[in-house]
Amino acid sequence: MSEIQPLVYVSAARDEKQFPLSRYLPPYYPGMAARLLRREITPSSLILDPIGSSPRTVFELAAEYRVIVNCNNPILAFLISFLSKSTSISDFQAAFAELSTLKRGKERLEEHLKSLYITRCAKCRQEVQAEYFLYHRGDSSPFARSYLCPDCGDNGQKPVTEEDLERLVNLQRSYPMHRSRALEWASTGTDDSIKLVNDVLNLYPPRAIYFIFTLLNKLDAMKADASQEAIFDALSISILDAGHSLNPWPESEELPRSLAQPADYIERNLWLVMEDAAVEWVKAARPVIVTTWPEVPDQAGLALHRGRMRELVVEKHAVLPTAIFSTIPRPYAAFWTFSAVWSAWLWGKENAAGFLGILERRRFDWSWHSAALQSAFSSASKLIPKESPILALLPEPSSGLSNAVFNAASASAWKLTGIACADDSLPIQCRWTSETHPPMTGKANTQRIIRDAIRQTLIAVGEPQSYTFLHAGIMAALAGHNCLPKDLVQLRGDITDQIGKDVAAIFAEAKFLRHLKSASSDPETGYWWLAQLAQLPDSVSDRIEKSLVEYLQQKPQVDFMEVVDNLCTQFTGFQSPSFQEVTTILSSYAKVDPGTGKWLLNEHDELDKRAQDVTMIQRLISEAGANLGYVVSGENPIDWNEQGESGTTAYRLFTSATAGVGQLAKMPALAGCQYVYLFPGSRAVLIKSRIDENPLLQEITAEKWHFLKFRTMRHLALRTDLSREIWALLIDSDPISLEETTQLSMFNQ
Repeated sequence: MSEIQPLVYVSAARDEKQFPLSRYLPPYYPGMAARLLRREITPSSLILDPIGSSPRTVFELAAEYRVIVNCNNPILAFLISFLSKSTSISDFQAAFAELSTLKRGKERLEEHLKSLYITRCAKCRQEVQAEYFLYHRGDSSPFARSYLCPDCGDNGQKPVTEEDLERLVNLQRSYPMHRSRALEWASTGTDDSIKLVNDVLNLYPPRAIYFIFTLLNKLDAMKADASQEAIFDALSISILDAGHSLNPWPESEELPRSLAQPADYIERNLWLVMEDAAVEWVKAARPVIVTTWPEVPDQAGLALHRGRMRELVVEKHAVLPTAIFSTIPRPYAAFWTFSAVWSAWLWGKENAAGFLGILERRRFDWSWHSAALQSAFSSASKLIPKESPILALLPEPSSGLSNAVFNAASASAWKLTGIACADDSLPIQCRWTSETHPPMTGKANTQRIIRDAIRQTLIAVGEPQSYTFLHAGIMAALAGHNCLPKDLVQLRGDITDQIGKDVAAIFAEAKFLRHLKSASSDPETGYWWLAQLAQLPDSVSDRIEKSLVEYLQQKPQVDFMEVVDNLCTQFTGFQSPSFQEVTTILSSYAKVDPGTGKWLLNEHDELDKRAQDVTMIQRLISEAGANLGYVVSGENPIDWNEQGESGTTAYRLFTSATAGVGQLAKMPALAGCQYVYLFPGSRAVLIKSRIDENPLLQEITAEKWHFLKFRTMRHLALRTDLSREIWALLIDSDPISLEETTQLSMFNQ
């Protein structure tokens, strides 16, 4: 068994800015990759990215390191190459000017392409450019159009007219010729290839095919210089992506995962798309030094290899990389298929030949992905010294991706040495080293290892977790016990299937695990918790809050990242806090100084003042209980007991200056007792989010629990008419919510 260390998570906010083809690319977290690498190697060191799936991460690393980027996808390789150079709007304007000189017959190409989207204003009857048309799935004609009339200002969606449909019918007469050319340009000639290219063509409305191939034909005949040709390629990629029918209506940034059309889709005006795309491409540029492999920059920059890792290995360089870093993507069928077809359309079958084999594949499943990763990983291992650090981000975690990555890494002689996970929606961060003599797959009780991994992870965090989160812990434990495949033969054998069956069997054990917040039997839905646990552990959320508050008391003015890094250093591995969690806690205790941008501890949250608040509230609770005729006992919690022999507890009241509601899961339930959690109003949002994210707490607090703000308790205690009936009526009158509620008028009387 090898020791796997809980890593210190490197946290970063997700970049939500627009970037060409960003919806197909792995999510990007600025600074995360570079900070991970700084812990391992010095700046300007030579590193290797064997996949090249994240151009933005490549540029981030190339600003500090010399990066060899292997990229087998021609579209991604183009993005990296094009965006590494500085391009201005004037460069794109010059390209558009060149386009304007082209003719189609006697007509200017620009005017001809714009005319494809002519419609008539419903109000003033002038011809205008449609911004888009809308289609129902399977229909050959649109049902709606949208425009902005420059003459009368009429705008918005309108039903299509007979005139619109007649224009489309006239256009469709030349459609077979363009479709035939498109098929010829991309198909490798096999039945599978022809079928798949036809499937892709069926995703483009006839008008889009006409526009795209009229433009590509003219560009092919142009004598443009290399830089201008690259600009035309960039614009062509934008219209190829905007033109297909996998773009749903209403519009969404949700990426197309398969080739299945949405119920309704948008057909955009592709000329307008080109004009808008120029700004996006310019903004996305990240100028860095770029060479073509095997030439390697002598300072920070990148060397781009277009092809497969095994081809790069053949061209071995004198200087070896000192580390590997890669962002691991999911195998989305739509993007891989589009990339193959678009590459052939843009650069010809000969130039895209190395990638066109993708068209022969009818399935892009996890088994295929694992084998593809193993091919890249094992080849990469041949280029680095043994025991070199290997770092990877899994930015869209899922059980399938964890299976593919951990199995491929093990089958490539990579030894897992560390892992960190902050949330099942955030990147999993992994560290391996390359092994000189990897051990054979061990004989072990995999079900016991799986069960122990689940139990240890849940006890460590003290809160229910998702299947994805737990599955990552399982795969790490199996890697540590040498239970994963050790070569390609084993990867393709029965080991992975048997592990999958063992995992499924464990999650089906009702005596071991409880399935929370899910009406489905699918283990990947809802949350999981231990069915039997003698003593509940402290919640990691409560512990993180406590640590953050202590830090703020010591340093009342802090930088956000300073707080995040401090917490991540304390809470490592699978206990790592997320950006959102830290933000929510900070917002409950501090505010941002607009002058410095630092977070300042709220004056009323200073330790002494909060202690006084708690003492005062406890006194009010005791007095109110006595006034209502209860026998009051205890300090925290304070019990309100009935008079007489029964002495049953009617209310148990907890007072806290924090949102540490995780302790509720540890409280024994008393028959007939109502529970009250009293807290400062500034904790309301934090408590609400804490309960919403913890189905165990939701289950516990669904009945007989009340959440009472300090301010509400003060008002209730001051009421001269307070009775048991009024108490029961008003105890829930100022509820916790994600937006702090305003005080009810009854408290201002």
